[in-house]
Amino acid sequence: MSLRSAIAEAENIRSGRALYDQASDRIRTWRRTLQRSEDQPFWLGHGS
Repeated sequence: MSLRSAIAEAENIRSGRALYDQASDRIRTWRRTLQRSEDQPFWLGHGS
């Protein structure tokens, strides 16, 4: 499962549900991870 898919799935957990706080925290973490990976130059981490 990709991070984008995981985010979409976690966004289905509504406020007031038992896992809502945990899902919200993970969504924030996953979005930061995606943002960092998208902001890196293409050549980083692709071997030399």
